[in-house]
Amino acid sequence: MNWLCITLLVCVSFNPEMDYTNNKEFIKDVTACTLHLNSLEDEWDRVPVDLVVAQAIHESEWGRSRFATLGNNLMGIRTFDPTDDQMKPINKPDVSWGLRIFETKCE
Repeated sequence: MNWLCITLLVCVSFNPEMDYTNNKEFIKDVTACTLHLNSLEDEWDRVPVDLVVAQAIHESEWGRSRFATLGNNLMGIRTFDPTDDQMKPINKPDVSWGLRIFETKCE
């Protein structure tokens, strides 16, 4: 196996841990995750880190929302596909959409 394949395999399988316990650690973890995901993209497809951090703070209440803690969804990503793993809002359990459940917060 050549070095490029090994490097790509490591990059694709690597998933930064998100073990934050306060706002400063949340920013550090979201930044690390964003840098990792951006490293897998072409330069023109990368998302500004500050924008991702701001969106995660806003959508997940600093990673403390129900969707963040139970569904690993830091960005408020919705799905309208009933076959996707999803969580419904508590106050609207009959809506046709839900917030996606992810395997990890960095996903």
